[in-house]
Amino acid sequence: RPDAMTRLCLKALEAHIEVDYGQHLIRCRKLMPEFPPLQIEKFPWPLKVFTLGRFSLIVDGKPISLAGKAQEKPLLLLKAIILLGGREININRLSDFLWPNADGDLARGNFRTNLHRLRKILGYYDAICMNSGSITLDPAYLWVDAWAFERILSAADEIRQSAENEKAVQKASDFTQKAIDLYKGPL
Repeated sequence: RPDAMTRLCLKALEAHIEVDYGQHLIRCRKLMPEFPPLQIEKFPWPLKVFTLGRFSLIVDGKPISLAGKAQEKPLLLLKAIILLGGREININRLSDFLWPNADGDLARGNFRTNLHRLRKILGYYDAICMNSGSITLDPAYLWVDAWAFERILSAADEIRQSAENEKAVQKASDFTQKAIDLYKGPL
């Protein structure tokens, strides 16, 4: 029963119970909840991107070296996609943002080349979806600290606004502290 196993593994990861085993089960069984658990940093994301205070990329649990001129533009593309929200970004807008001095065809060619290189770096072709002239990062593959930060703060605010007792206020405080722990500096 994948749904039950997914819920159980998520609870274990949140409570820091048998983290390695839970991550192993999720990877082996390819367990993914309906809504990707961005707030669970211990979830075994295929791709993790740290943008708050620094930029780093982790693929399958291993840090990727960001040195080298060949990776500069593809990683700049990833940064721009994240900066612009990561969802349904118009490709023309993105191309203009990254290559403002290039004409339409050249900018489009630059985009295609660097998208191909980025997908090669990531190792997960489906992590970046293109549809009807827009591009989206698939949250089933990708954890971004800035997205997790926003989601956790939103959850803390919702809990705080509807808090009816001390326990709810404490939960909102715990969520806020979790967000603060994620924050390492500006995007």
